[in-house]
Parts: sequence; C-alpha cells; structure tokens
Amino acid sequence: MKIQIPSYPLPVEIQQMERGETECQYCGVSYLILHEFQRMQQRLAEAERRLEELRGSAERESSLRAQLLEATARHSLLQERERDLGLQLAEGTRGHELVRGERELCERQLEDEQAQRRALSVRCERQQQALQRSGCVLRSSHQELQTMRTHLSHLKAFWEDWSGKLMQNNMAAMTDLLKLHQKVGTKEAELERLQGEVLELGVCLSSSRQQVRSLQEQSDSQQAELRLAQGADTHVQRMKEEVRSLNMNLKKSQSDCKHVEDQLQMRCREVEELRSGQIQCEREQRATLQRLSQDLREKEENWLSCQQRCDALQEQLLSWQQSQEELTRRLWRSEGESATLGEALQQATDRAATMETHRQEMSVTHSHEVQRLEESFKKRQQEAEQERIQVQADLDQQRALLGLQLKEREIELRREAALELDIERQKNQELLNKYHQEHQHLQMKLPSLVQLATQELQREVVALQERVEEARMWLAEQEQRREEEAKCLREEARALEKQLAQERSAGQVELQHMQQKHQQRALQLAETLRELEQLKSHSAALQEEMELLQETVRRECEEREGLTAALSEAKEQLLQLSPHVPQRPSPRAAAAAAAAAAAAAAAASPRGPQAGSRERRSRASWHGQSQSQSTPTLPRLARERPSSSASEAHRRITLLLSRNDRV
Repeated sequence: MKIQIPSYPLPVEIQQMERGETECQYCGVSYLILHEFQRMQQRLAEAERRLEELRGSAERESSLRAQLLEATARHSLLQERERDLGLQLAEGTRGHELVRGERELCERQLEDEQAQRRALSVRCERQQQALQRSGCVLRSSHQELQTMRTHLSHLKAFWEDWSGKLMQNNMAAMTDLLKLHQKVGTKEAELERLQGEVLELGVCLSSSRQQVRSLQEQSDSQQAELRLAQGADTHVQRMKEEVRSLNMNLKKSQSDCKHVEDQLQMRCREVEELRSGQIQCEREQRATLQRLSQDLREKEENWLSCQQRCDALQEQLLSWQQSQEELTRRLWRSEGESATLGEALQQATDRAATMETHRQEMSVTHSHEVQRLEESFKKRQQEAEQERIQVQADLDQQRALLGLQLKEREIELRREAALELDIERQKNQELLNKYHQEHQHLQMKLPSLVQLATQELQREVVALQERVEEARMWLAEQEQRREEEAKCLREEARALEKQLAQERSAGQVELQHMQQKHQQRALQLAETLRELEQLKSHSAALQEEMELLQETVRRECEEREGLTAALSEAKEQLLQLSPHVPQRPSPRAAAAAAAAAAAAAAAASPRGPQAGSRERRSRASWHGQSQSQSTPTLPRLARERPSSSASEAHRRITLLLSRNDRV
C-alpha cells in the first residue's frame, strides 16, 4: 500500500486550527503528523546549525579569552606607562618651577638695574641743576661786567669832554693833556683787559695789579706835572681835581676788580668741581657699563641654561607625546578588539534568522566606523604633527631671533659705549688741549680774548647742558629698550607657561578620557564574560535537550520498527483469514492500522526520523492522507472464528501502544 505524501504546504486555515481540532479524540494522535515531522526536521536542522554556531562560539570564546588576557596585559603595561608619564610630568613641572624661579631672579635683577638707572638719572638731573645754577651765576657776573663797562664808557665820555675844554683853554698844556688822555685811554684799555681777564682767568691778576700800579705812578707823575703847571692855568688845577676824582674811581675800580677776581676764583673752583664731578660720573658710567656688560653676560648664560632646560623639557614633552600616541594607538586597537568581541557576542546571542543580516550590517557599519576613525585619527595625527612642526619651527625662529637680537644689542651697546667713551675722551682731550692753548694764548693775548673766552664758556656750558640732555635721553632710551626687552621676555615666558598649562590640561583630559574608556572596556568585557557564561549555560541546556531528544527519537524509532513488523504480520494474517468478510474494525484496530501505515510510509521515505522539537513530545500518530481523503479500512474479523495469531498480534499492538503512552 502506497501512501501519498503531499509536496505542497498546508493551507493557512489548517495551520491556524487549534491543537484539539487536529488530534484524534480516541488516541490523541494528530492528523497532521507529516507536517509535524517536517517541522521537526526543520527544527532539527536549525538545532544542528545552532550547535555548529555554538561550537564556533566556543572556539571564538577561547580566542576571545586569549585576546582578553592580552588586553589585560596591555592594560597593565598602559598603567605602568601612565605612572611613568605621571613621573615625567612631575619632573617637567619641577623643571618648570625651577625655570620660573630663575625667571623671577632675572626679574629681580632687572628691577635692581632699573633702580640703579633711576639713581643715575637722579644724579644726572642734580648735576644738570648744578650746571644750570653755575650758568645763572656766570650770567649774573657777565651782567656785572657789562655794568662796569658802561660806567667806564661814561667816564671816558666825560674825560673826552673835559679834555676838549682843556685843549681850548690851554694850548701849551695840550700836548701834556693829549699824553695824559692817551695814557688814560691806555689805562682804560688796560682796565677793560683786566676786566676781561677777571671774567675768564684769575691767573693774570698779578699782571693787572702791576699795570694798575704803573698807572698809579704815572698818575702821580701827572699830578706832579699838573702841580708844576698850577701857576700856568687854573684849569690845570681843575684837571688835577678831576684826575684825583679819576684816581678815586680807579681805586674803586681796583676794589671792584678784586671782588670780581674773588668771584672768578670761586667760579673756577666750581668749574673744577664740576670737571671732577664729570670725571667721577664718567668713571661711574664706565663702572656701570662694565657691571651691565657682566650682568648681560650672566643673563646670557642664564638664558642659555634656560634654553637648554626648555630643550630638555621639549624633548620630554615629545617623548611623552610619542608615548601618548602609542597609548592611543593601543587603546584604539583594544577598542577595535573589544568592538569585535562585542559584535561576536551579540551575534552569538541573537537569533538564527536575523544573525546573518545583523552581522552583515554590523560588519558594514564597523568597517565604516573603523575607516572613519582611521581617517580622523590620521587627520588628527597629521594635524598634531603639523602643529608640533610649526611650534618647533616657531620656537627655533624665536630662539634664533632672540639670540641675534641679543647679540646685535650687545654689540650695539658695546659699540655705542666704546664710541661714546672715545668721543668723550677725545672731546675732553681736545678741551684740555684747547684750554691749555687758550690759557697760553690768553696769557699772551689776554685783552683781545676775554670776550671770546666768555662766549666760549657760555657755548661750553650750553654744550655741556646739551651733552647732559643727550646722555639723559640716551639713558632713557636704554631704559625703554631694556624695559621693552624685559616685557618681551615676560610675554614669552607667559606664553610658554600658558602653552605648558594647555598641554598639561590636554594631557590630563586625555588621561581621564583614556581612563574612562578603559573603565568602559572593562565593563564591556565583564558584560561579555557574563554573556559568555550565559551562552555556555544555554548551550549546555541545549546540548542536554538535544541528547534527550535524540534518545526519545531513538526510542520512537525502535517502537515504530516493532509496530511496523507487528502490523505487517497482522495484515498478512487478516488477509489470509478473512479476505471475503469485510467488517468495520474497532477504533483501536483502526488506530493501530493507521499507525502501522504511517510507520511504513515514514520508513519508506528517504528522510527518516530525526529529533525535532522539545522534550516530552514522544506521543505521535501516523496517517497516510489528509482528513478529507477516504482511507481504506481493514476488514472486520468475525467473532465466531478467532485466531490465536490474531489475538497475539492484537496483544502485541496493545502492549506497544501502552508503552508508547507511557513514554
């Protein structure tokens, strides 16, 4: 008997029917046993595929454990490197504090130098005030000399008037009066020369005194001659009286000359004091220049040491950055590994239907993310490298510019100081030579050079004032330059401090970010381990369920083989005993026959029985066609002629069914 197996799926109405509608009310066997076998085969195939995936997941789990061990080792190495980086950062902060202390010392030294410069400027101002006071005194003395000259000019005019009158009155005494007038003119010239000598130098006072004495003797002789000529003319007596008055005026002028000589001596002393003060100022300026040059050398040495320390700090920073880059690379690698582990665990926990699609999507997204992260990391690395190169180039340029500027400034200062010293020496030497020559020339030609000497003194005073002003301006410019240099150095130091603080904050932020990532990865690894344990337990349960299903299938196959053998024997016996008496079989016999036919169909099918669904599903029924088709019934045996073989077959069938029910 052949059983037709449908090659098409069940209708939707039958699939949506309840379990009680598709089961037999007598034996409890489902009419859709073939469809259930197909579903069991599908489930068995799915279970086998899951088993294979679980086996692959076990291998992946072992690989993931090895990777986890490697990640823990890398994490320990990263922690050690973080400690080393912390120590290096502490050393860098200490070096930065030392540099800051040295910078503060340099600032203090600069403040001391500024205070010294201020003291020098105050001293120069005092000297300038003293020179101004001396100029005022010289101006007052010049005014007094001008008043004396006006008085002498008035006396000369008066004398000329009286000499004309005497010439008109007495022709005989005209020659004597002319001589006296000439002598008086010479005396007046001598007095003027003496006044000029009094203004410029006090050395020629002795010669002027001798000349005054000779004039007095001449005046005495003139008075004697006038006395001899008293009898000649009364006008001569008047002349004598006038001569006496002139003598009195001469005495007064001599006293005034003495007073002027004393004032000139005082002025000469003040000029000598000013010269000595100027020489002392020059010496102090030389000493200050030497001290400043030494300070500049010391500052250059300190700057070189600071530069070396900055280089060392930069090297440490570069090494730290390289170590940070290595850490970031390893972290990225660990992130990629953890991501792959998470994806593998997620793929293991997902269902079989959505596994492939989800894995493909995740692989695509992961590849895109990895590419994006790699591109961003490369871009960041390139930007960081470019920034580092640019910062290094800027630092090199700034160092070179600072070195060149310092060298140029030092050379300029030295040249300017040397030139100023040479110029001042030459000027002083020229002034000394000029003073010696002028002194000698004045000793030879005093009267003609008195006014020139006063003018030259005034010019020299003005020149000295201009020099003092120039020196003050030069000192102010030097102070401004040095203040600007100090400001530049302070700004550079502040910029370096800000850069170090930014790098330090960036390093701390990166370390915190790395720690957070590490914690997240540790949590992810813990979650993956938990999921692996759950998967292990689930796989163990599935394995037990699979073994139980295989055992039940094996038992069912054995029972089916026994049933098929018994049913075939029963069929043969029934066909031999009663081929002509068709009877309606009992429900039990019909169920047994249907079961035997289904077992025969299942044995004849090439698929064979396989383990399918959950445990405790050992009950099954067999049927050849669907419920709508008419199944041929076996002939019913007559009660009058029972057979021993039929009873034995019936007994065996009942035993097998009862055993099946028990299972």
